[in-house]
Amino acid sequence: MTSVLPRWTWCCILSLWVTMTQASPIAGLPSQLLEWAAAGQPLSFPSQQKMLHPAEVRQIYDMSLYKPVWFADETLTERAYALVRTLEHTDQEGLPSQRYHTAVLSELLGQYQAGPETFGRAFELELLLTDAMVALSSDRLTGRFDPRSIDSVWREERTSGELAPRLYQAIAEDRLLEDMGAMVPTPEVYQGLSQLLTDLRETEAQGGWPMVSYGPTLRPGQSDSRVIELRRRLIASGDMERPVIDTSAGDDETLFDEALVKAVRFFQERHGLKPDAIVGKETLAMLNTPISERIEQVRSNLERRRWTPTNLGDRYVVVNIADYRLDLVDHGRTELSMRVVVGKPYRRTPAFSGLMTYLVVNPQWEVPTQIAEEDMLERFIEDPEFISKMGFRVYKGWGREEAALDPETINWEEVKGGKFPYRLQQAAGPMNALGRIKFMFPNEFNVYLHDTPSRSLFYKSQRAFSSGCIRLERPLELAAALIGSKRKTGIELDKILASGEPTTLRLPSPVPVHLQYWTAWMDDSGVAQFRKDVYGRDARLQMAFEGKTLAPEDNEWLEH
Repeated sequence: MTSVLPRWTWCCILSLWVTMTQASPIAGLPSQLLEWAAAGQPLSFPSQQKMLHPAEVRQIYDMSLYKPVWFADETLTERAYALVRTLEHTDQEGLPSQRYHTAVLSELLGQYQAGPETFGRAFELELLLTDAMVALSSDRLTGRFDPRSIDSVWREERTSGELAPRLYQAIAEDRLLEDMGAMVPTPEVYQGLSQLLTDLRETEAQGGWPMVSYGPTLRPGQSDSRVIELRRRLIASGDMERPVIDTSAGDDETLFDEALVKAVRFFQERHGLKPDAIVGKETLAMLNTPISERIEQVRSNLERRRWTPTNLGDRYVVVNIADYRLDLVDHGRTELSMRVVVGKPYRRTPAFSGLMTYLVVNPQWEVPTQIAEEDMLERFIEDPEFISKMGFRVYKGWGREEAALDPETINWEEVKGGKFPYRLQQAAGPMNALGRIKFMFPNEFNVYLHDTPSRSLFYKSQRAFSSGCIRLERPLELAAALIGSKRKTGIELDKILASGEPTTLRLPSPVPVHLQYWTAWMDDSGVAQFRKDVYGRDARLQMAFEGKTLAPEDNEWLEH
């Protein structure tokens, strides 16, 4: 419970107490803390360190009635040493330890240990420790950077609540370090990435992994001098054990043998490539990605983990945009998994969470004006019959009472160069861009999940081809899983599909949908997974870590 006395009253009381007891510099800390809190001015420390969170630090001391956090009975507590040890290892989380005043804190601890009775910088040590505590807690809870400053269409964000009261309570109950440890997002996932970061740095310190020379495609069964390089590369990254090859006994170390085939396939699988054991352009590019880039990639994903909510729900849909994959998860178990197609790099699928409440069977497609202008107008000019063949209707405006126009009466050449003046609607049917079904979770981007007639795209390893929405490989299976059995719901999905009539179906209960972006993670088997940074989100985060100014993004956001 805090005092109702004003700060100036406390300042007088504390100053008088210090004078009467002829206190040491450390004993005078409460008075110094109160004077600083009352002044509300920036501090100038001998070390020239600047506080990162002065408002929250001041709030903590207001709640504690200016009692030091790190000193008790004029002695530095074990809590202070434990915090510094934690701060010195934040690089394992991808957070630079120097951000948390570690060099100065180590210096001040050394001075204190050399002579506690004459230590004259207790005030600086006290405040820098508290500031470091707040800074690390804030970074763990919500990330070091504002997500929207990195990616304008990122909306997956954690909330920290009131940080200062939480930390004050943890201090008062003597569980500060435990509470700070619990601030990391999804501990098993976060710790897996942290360990991967440590392992990669150790590999880098030992020389990293070698490059594989560029040249013709390498195939199983071939003999090529580059096979020796390939084998060394896969051994260095732990994708294969070091084989016993005895050239004196006639073993051919240039042979692309079965052991190497198995290792290449394993490498391809964990990098999102087609596991054909053929070392072509894409696989070679992944092999020759420097270990320093992989380290930065893991750091970027750790930061995005700090942005992302940890409670996704008991049953939810999650899409990893960079992995082109959707999972339906029920109480931690993956119930259904499928490939997806996501937005093109210049029409990126945003990252956010929504609540799916209904789906539409046999949907019509209201074509966004920008897609009509940029993607369809040239088709209409080249092939006037394309409109009727694909089941489009043309309307003068967007009102429900607008009558359909005859597209053959429109001079599409004259439409070029100006704002597209018509409304396009594609009828339900086999040609409809949304396929047979769409899944709705209202959001600011008008993004949804849907079927597609373009099935061949699901066989590609890289699937960024849409205008922002997410196309599903097996949408009817997802619909059946979400709606439930006919026996329970009375809904006969097959009959509704066969009718061809647009039909809205409400879900029995809302289902959270999370659109996320992970290019590095540890899978359930403990295998490191990497994916191509298709949207350049890792690259922008790396620039932010380096303190560089980020240029505005070039992104056309569309509804489909």
